[in-house]
Amino acid sequence: MTLRIKVPVAITALAAAMAISNIGCTNNPYPAGESKRNVHYLNFGEDPKSLDPTFSFTTVESNVLDVITPSYFRYHYLQQNPVRLVLNLGTKEPTRTRTPDGGEVWTFTVRKDLRFSNDVCFPDSKGRAITAADFIYSWKRMADPKIGYPLTGVFEDNVIGWKEYAAAFNLDRKGMADPNYDKPFPGVTADPNDPYTFSIHLKRPYPQLRFIMAMHHTTPQAREAVEHYNDEYARHPVGCGAYKLTSYTPKQRLVLERNENAPSDLYPTEGDPGDREAGLLDDAGKQLPLTDTLVF
Repeated sequence: MTLRIKVPVAITALAAAMAISNIGCTNNPYPAGESKRNVHYLNFGEDPKSLDPTFSFTTVESNVLDVITPSYFRYHYLQQNPVRLVLNLGTKEPTRTRTPDGGEVWTFTVRKDLRFSNDVCFPDSKGRAITAADFIYSWKRMADPKIGYPLTGVFEDNVIGWKEYAAAFNLDRKGMADPNYDKPFPGVTADPNDPYTFSIHLKRPYPQLRFIMAMHHTTPQAREAVEHYNDEYARHPVGCGAYKLTSYTPKQRLVLERNENAPSDLYPTEGDPGDREAGLLDDAGKQLPLTDTLVF
C-alpha cells in the first residue's frame, strides 16, 4: 500500500506531535535536523546494478536516472491514457527526411539553456553548457562494445555505419579514453552550422526512434565525467536533470539533491479525466521540482 501524503504535511504533523509530547526521547526515524527539510523518502526494493545511463535498463535504475539524466523527449507526467511524449531537452519535433536509397534522416534541435550539474570533473567544479556534441557522445558510447548497451542489436540493423564504428573500438584498452571517440560516427552527425542540432541517419524508416529518444540511454553525457570517474561512473552519473546524485552507498542509501543548473520546468496544467478531482493538478504551474531532496 502506498501512503499518499505531501511531504510538508507529514513533516508538520511530525513536528506537532513532538512538540505536544514534550519528552526527551522521540520515535522520529530521520537523522537530526532532516525532518525540518523538504525531503521525500523512497525505497529501492532492490539495489541498482548500474547507474551508467548507457547500460542501465531496469525500472529501479530508471527511477533514479530519469531525474538525473533526462532525454530529448519525456512521457507526460499525467496524460497516460494514452501515453503521450512531450518535448523535454528538445526545442521542437524532429524533422524526418526520406533518402533516395530508402533510408531516413532524423534531425534534432536541443535547448540552449542546458548545463550539466556542478561536479568536480569540470574546471572549477562548474557544470558546462550542453550542446549537440554531448548527445552524439552518448550515441558513440552506445556503439562502444565495452559498455554493453542492451539495444545494440536493434541499431546494428538500423543506424548507418553502426557496425563499422563499433568494430573500430579497442576492446583491450584500459579506461574510457579510446581514440575512436574522437572520430566521426557516420550514423550520428553534427550540423556544421548549428552546435545545437544533430542528425541520426537510418537505413530504413524506424518510427520507434522517437521513443528511444525518451530513454535515459540517449541523454547528453559529459565525456569529462565518464573519463574522470572511469569505472565509478556507474555509481556517479552526471546529468542535467532536476536532481544530481550527492551520495551513494550501495545496498544502503542513495541521496539526490536539487540540481542548481537544471533548466526551468513547470508542473503540468492538464491531465487525464479525473486527475483534478484526485488532487493531481493541485500543483499545476508550479516550478519543479517540488522537493529539495530525495533519499532512497
